[in-house]
Amino acid sequence: MIVDRLQNLGRYRGLHPNLDQAIHYLLTHDIASVAIGKHVIDEDRVFFFVQENQLNQEPDDRFEYHKRYADMHFLLEGQELMYHGQKVKEVIKEYDMTSDIGFVRCHLTTPLHLTEDRIAVFLPNEPHQPNLYDGAGECVRKCVVKVLID
Repeated sequence: MIVDRLQNLGRYRGLHPNLDQAIHYLLTHDIASVAIGKHVIDEDRVFFFVQENQLNQEPDDRFEYHKRYADMHFLLEGQELMYHGQKVKEVIKEYDMTSDIGFVRCHLTTPLHLTEDRIAVFLPNEPHQPNLYDGAGECVRKCVVKVLID
């Protein structure tokens, strides 16, 4: 997992070629002006979604994880609470290869407060829980970049 300021994103070049593509794109394009929806950078290797999400205010102990893709989350408007999960204690929904997602419960959780100047990157098999209410607005506009890590 990587949590840092968006302005420091360039420091993470060299970790994986597809991640390098995502970083280059994000540093050379104005994502805030991009329409809601899916946008392809490099076929199925690097793409992103611009979303407007209603934040979840109900308690939930489900953490998602992916095996093929890293998730890069950053906000265009608002703030969001996320959790990083460690030490899986139970599989809630088996991993689905087609949608690249599974759900687990974890023994340990770490809160992450995402604001417009921060980015969180979850690598494959790192449980995470996005889209949670952080005491501010109930909605966010965000970007989630999917980066194939194989």
